[in-house]
Amino acid sequence: MLFVDITAPADETLPMRFASYFNPSFRGIYLTRSEIKEYSRAFEVYFSPKLFDKDEYDHSADLYLLARDKEGRTIIAYVYNSYPYNAKKIANDLKALLER
Repeated sequence: MLFVDITAPADETLPMRFASYFNPSFRGIYLTRSEIKEYSRAFEVYFSPKLFDKDEYDHSADLYLLARDKEGRTIIAYVYNSYPYNAKKIANDLKALLER
């Protein structure tokens, strides 16, 4: 499981610490502001500073299951956008990808 921090924190270790809070095996990815813009467009991610607290963000909470196509490019295989996520469906989708 990878988390991407949408705030480009000054502390590059923050995404990793945040992700490991949920589970020690999760990983956090640090991106620069330009990379955040690029990926947010590609994944159609919404985020905006909160009106009364600019250090907090409202954001989409989609979960993406990525895979590689036959040419080795990373593609979006599934998008889960209803919380709470259906763990059984995600497990079945992951199993189907691994069996390809």
